[in-house]
Amino acid sequence: DSQIQTFWCATSNENGEWQWKFIKPKTEGHHSHPPERIGHAQTTVSNRYIYIFGGRSGIDMNESALCDLWMFDTQTLEWTEILCPPDESSDNDRTILWPEARSFHCMLAIDDSNGFYMFGGCGAKSGRL
Repeated sequence: DSQIQTFWCATSNENGEWQWKFIKPKTEGHHSHPPERIGHAQTTVSNRYIYIFGGRSGIDMNESALCDLWMFDTQTLEWTEILCPPDESSDNDRTILWPEARSFHCMLAIDDSNGFYMFGGCGAKSGRL
């Protein structure tokens, strides 16, 4: 599976030398992993979890934008999909429960909080955000 084969971790030893380590997430049983993508954003939270959101499902800009959020636990090596609630917003309601599908955006966690910020990108409905 090419998605699994693209997951690596770089670490340095006490001499400052860097090494790459292939990470094989758990996939047996109920475990799954994000589908292949480009143009996604990622950030870390609590010095343990890696979150990725959105991106595109292929290498062509005509491919569909993604609206999925995944969390990777660096201790258990498991991916968990955080499910998107149904889109209940309307043009008159500015309360948005989930961001629009997008690619080439930025995400950032601040001060080891339990959340993160996302900005910009190319929206599936709105174009440049």
